[in-house]
Amino acid sequence: MILGIDEVGDFAINSEQFHFFLVVQLDQNKNGIEIKKKQFSDWLKTIPEEKINDNGEVKGTDLTDEELYEFAKHVIAADPITRILQVRVVPAENPPELIEKFKEIEIGRIQGAIEYYQKHGNQQIAKDLQKLTYWYKNRNYQHFLKMLVLHRAISEALNETIGISILLSFLPGNEEEKNLLNIKLKIDRDFINGPQPRIFWGEILRNAIREYSQAKPIPVLDTWKDTGHPFLEKYKTPDGKLNFKDILKENCHFFHSHEHFEIQMADIAGNIVHRYQNRGRCKDAYDKLVEPIRKEQIDIIHLKLNPNPTDDNEIFIE
Repeated sequence: MILGIDEVGDFAINSEQFHFFLVVQLDQNKNGIEIKKKQFSDWLKTIPEEKINDNGEVKGTDLTDEELYEFAKHVIAADPITRILQVRVVPAENPPELIEKFKEIEIGRIQGAIEYYQKHGNQQIAKDLQKLTYWYKNRNYQHFLKMLVLHRAISEALNETIGISILLSFLPGNEEEKNLLNIKLKIDRDFINGPQPRIFWGEILRNAIREYSQAKPIPVLDTWKDTGHPFLEKYKTPDGKLNFKDILKENCHFFHSHEHFEIQMADIAGNIVHRYQNRGRCKDAYDKLVEPIRKEQIDIIHLKLNPNPTDDNEIFIE
């Protein structure tokens, strides 16, 4: 599957609105990406020229409720259906003192790792981790909260994408490994810039996914253990665990949104969700987002920071 990811909201301190990351999940079976790209392109041609920027892109904030409805109907809800995942927070429920406390706990863990590597003579790794500590400390409230929510969104999306891909593989005409072995994450570049921040963010993301998957294991078929499967061959480690470092290193990237329609889809769908959940508008468009998957609502993960996280206790309360 191809995952397009974008943020909605500025995550401002004391805001009582929902701020979130939204993930669109695109099926690759039967030329699904090419079909979805054409649907998006055809819809874009209906938008007035003055709303299209110099990069050939339209922002969801510039669209009317009616234009958003047409997007939901002719792009999201059209076959092959696009699945949507939302991970949201209300900043007012997560005050700065909680963010600082969580920072302290995470920095303490990194310091423990630094001491371990120093003790065992791995000075370069210890030095790199010390840089990570400085980077962590310098994140402001909004950036740090965004980072936590994005980590959770990616963790949830990977888990869900693998489960859905397994189910889709059983449908007639679908290729068993098409989605499972070609998972790609495309994230709006506005969130993070520069090679070093990207490396630091990636290290923290790997830890977040590892912790998440311990609490909520990645779904795989029991029969694979007996018959074997290319998915296990690609991602299973000698100790029997799953390791997605290849996805995170090779297929998880930040892009300019105008270069990738999947990110644009996440932006526009996110604006529908924002208007409905925060303003009570766009109900028809919102209903169209969820109609094809016959669910009462989008997959919503509502997060509150846990003021007393421990190794055995999640940092979020849902």
